[in-house]
Amino acid sequence: MDPISKELTSLGIEVLGDTEWGRHYCHFYETKHDLLDILIPFFKAGLENNEYCLWVTCAPLSVADAILHLHKAMPDFQHYIDENRIEILPGTAWYTKDGKFSKNYVVAAWLEKVNLVLARGMNGLRVNGNTAWLDINDWGNFIEYEEELNKIIAGTRIIVVCAYALKKIGAAEILDVARVHECVIAKRQGDWEIIEIPELKQTKAQIKKLNDELEKRVADRTSALEMVNKNLKEEIEEHKLTTETLNRSEQELRSLFAAMTDMVMILDARGQYNKIAPTKSSNLYKLSKGKQISDMLPEKYVSIVLEKIQQTLKTLEPAEIEYNLKVGDRIIWFEGQISPLTKDTVFWIARDITDSKMAELERTRIISDMAQHYKNLELFAQMVSHDLRGPVASILGIAEVMKSDSTTSEERIEIMEYLFRSVESLDSIIKDLNYTLEIKREIRETKETVYFSKLIEEIRSGLHNLLQKEGVQILTDFSSIDHLYTLKNYLFSIFYNLIVNSIKFKQSGKNTLVRIRSQIIGGKLFLSFKDNGRGIDLNRHADRIFKLYSRFHPDIEGKGMGLFIVKTQVETLGGSIIVNSTPGIGTEFIVEFPTEEHFSVAGAR
Repeated sequence: MDPISKELTSLGIEVLGDTEWGRHYCHFYETKHDLLDILIPFFKAGLENNEYCLWVTCAPLSVADAILHLHKAMPDFQHYIDENRIEILPGTAWYTKDGKFSKNYVVAAWLEKVNLVLARGMNGLRVNGNTAWLDINDWGNFIEYEEELNKIIAGTRIIVVCAYALKKIGAAEILDVARVHECVIAKRQGDWEIIEIPELKQTKAQIKKLNDELEKRVADRTSALEMVNKNLKEEIEEHKLTTETLNRSEQELRSLFAAMTDMVMILDARGQYNKIAPTKSSNLYKLSKGKQISDMLPEKYVSIVLEKIQQTLKTLEPAEIEYNLKVGDRIIWFEGQISPLTKDTVFWIARDITDSKMAELERTRIISDMAQHYKNLELFAQMVSHDLRGPVASILGIAEVMKSDSTTSEERIEIMEYLFRSVESLDSIIKDLNYTLEIKREIRETKETVYFSKLIEEIRSGLHNLLQKEGVQILTDFSSIDHLYTLKNYLFSIFYNLIVNSIKFKQSGKNTLVRIRSQIIGGKLFLSFKDNGRGIDLNRHADRIFKLYSRFHPDIEGKGMGLFIVKTQVETLGGSIIVNSTPGIGTEFIVEFPTEEHFSVAGAR
């Protein structure tokens, strides 16, 4: 060992006492108060030991805050500032160059700084760096720098304490930090916690060495049984002490895990739980060792997760999956990461992303609504310019004729009749336009779970006489799914209009058969309304089927509004509708909706 590293200096942190030079510590904190409890005595001890102090701070502790608290703790602190024995900088000023983190730049800065300090005749360099400024995209590069820092400062007069905020990192990041530091300390709500990872590894190696020596003694010194027994007892005591140390460190790790919101598990190749860390999220599910992934995830995700596990074990590369779980009446979204651990086990970390997922779905809904509103405006403008033009032109023409003095009384009466008919036509069109606008307005009704089978029963009851008179048979198959979280009045209107449409356009001399079926395909709900009616010639009328006032059978009364209303209501509920039809055979309308979980996350609109 280098003679420098054997020298001791007071660390100022009560649970660690004196320390050797060239040490690299880590400090986890929860609050600004926890941070100050460690760093104020740390730098106070350094200044009193004739060491140069470098404090690289970050939120929640500004440079001004740091200076203020040092003044409070040390009445003569201004003296150290005047002698240029302490430097307090924001994180980005030390760790970044041109706005980006540079490992080589920071390493060179450490070595240059310690040489300048020693040249001034000071005892060494004492450093604290807060990582709250760090962007998650630079995490891997920064951990490599932290690991390399152990080698760089070994044998030098540098002591480094890195500060990490527990609220800004997850389980994987905590394990990374513990791995690359010699000692991990934390002061949480007034209580100290210490995890010395490298020392535990050293202790395990020592146990192996002692066991090897024991076997050799038993083989080579059978004649000295009394001495061997004595040595064995001593080694058992050492082993007991080591086990107690391991148990204590495990308990401290559990305390850290308990503060985390991520779900942390170890799974084998079959998706069976080997270990579950006691984090806050793990309390949502009553899982235990030996349970399967299928005990937690919906069936549609199980095969995907098992495939990801096999992929990870084969390629040794992490895999990700996004999924959701229904907890009570809420849908919770997770982002899961599967990483290789051993040849037949993987490490699973799942993070709650419900808030960001809801924001994403809401963004998608808003964009869709804006596109639909724009489409509605175009349609409305087209309807106004096209459908109102005829009646208005007639009224204007009649008004010009009525100005003439040459018209007789009989002609004026006839002209007035034409005028009244044109006004009535105009009034009818305005009422239709007003009705369509009512459909397109913002929905204020509360959503609820609507059952298709109950809707059909209500429609059968309301159309009882018509169904008997026309000999209509309605067959349903809702075995795949019988409900949707939506607006009941709109869904009722869609069912009602499509059924009435099938009855209205029946084939002469043939009983009407309407088949209604629900299916879930690719995470979406499909409703099929199929009849054996007249059918529509799609080669001629495909682009006019859902337009206002479109009629394809002049012999049947109607205004051509039914399918226009159906399409408007389907799109208002976030769905879409298509048609398949053959003249003389029948017509099928297929309505597509997002599934229930998407509505549950986005909430009622």
